[in-house]
Amino acid sequence: MTGLRVAVIGRTGGGNYGHQLDRAFAADPRVRIVAVADADEAAGRDKAAELGAPQHYADHRRMLEEERPDIVVVAPRHLDCHQELVLDSLAAGAHVYCEKPLAQSLAQADTMVEAARRAGLRLGNALPFVHEPRHRQVRELLESGLIGDVVQYRAVCKWDHRGGGQDFLILGVHFADMLRRLAGDPVNCFARVSAGGRPLAPEHVEPGPEAAGLVAGDAIHASYEFGGRITGTIESWRVGIEERPLQPYRLEIRGTKGILTIRAPYADHSLWYYPLPEVIPGGPDWERLETEEIPFYGRYHQLAAADFIDAVLDGQAPACSGEDGLAALEMIHAAYQSELSGGPVAFPLISREHPLDKLYAAAH
Repeated sequence: MTGLRVAVIGRTGGGNYGHQLDRAFAADPRVRIVAVADADEAAGRDKAAELGAPQHYADHRRMLEEERPDIVVVAPRHLDCHQELVLDSLAAGAHVYCEKPLAQSLAQADTMVEAARRAGLRLGNALPFVHEPRHRQVRELLESGLIGDVVQYRAVCKWDHRGGGQDFLILGVHFADMLRRLAGDPVNCFARVSAGGRPLAPEHVEPGPEAAGLVAGDAIHASYEFGGRITGTIESWRVGIEERPLQPYRLEIRGTKGILTIRAPYADHSLWYYPLPEVIPGGPDWERLETEEIPFYGRYHQLAAADFIDAVLDGQAPACSGEDGLAALEMIHAAYQSELSGGPVAFPLISREHPLDKLYAAAH
């Protein structure tokens, strides 16, 4: 048999297999899944059978030693294991594709990215918006001048029960990655984080669900400045599922002549165009632009996996790299640093520890 050897690490009951990253790689004919590692042996056996993998292990280190894979997919959503699994896989000589967000802290992410660099191995992070057809279409529309000169980007998270800190981290990294790809690297961040209408305080900081690390606040408004004094915001607040509009998750791009809106792919695969720089009550209707529709949990994760395989075979950086994951996480943590400092913070952030560490320690 030929093809790159791929091993999958999951953690049933503690992050599972992420956004079906295992299936994304299994769909590519240039690889073969040789093993699955899951501390839950029964679940690992079932997953191995599903993927057609001949081996399953309860211990990922044993799997790495015995199978010597070319690529390891670190699939769990839970972040408390990402650093360990990525570093162990790199040490075993494997390229690594990791579920997002990359890590709990910038210090962890720095360590992972540097370890991959030293080893001469590829590290990818599952931020696949760049592979969605609408990303290419948006770039073409912006270059065509449809909405004139871009003046502002506005990203709105889900407003669900995670609204605030957890939503800002888990979904905000997607928006941070989108903003970087469209506007370039941010220069600074000015943010306000509050809980119950009050400024952030030690009692508001808590370990996030899915072992996300520390999160805080039920309302976050983070504003970033990019080159040319263009601004971009990422917003998340807790409204409550019953009160939530249909699906607010979207990116708006405002220009001097109009607005483009990209809604979440699982809510609406379209692009929407408004022919004025501001939405005017009683004004013109939004126009739906035709786009290529692809399944949310399917095709564009497969495209990201295929790109990562290309990067391994060609020795190039993947489109969704560890550096991209690090930069997206840095934009999220900058919001907390800004709130705690009372003013804007510049990139790159000087402190690489979690901005909420000291606040949490003060309450515990």
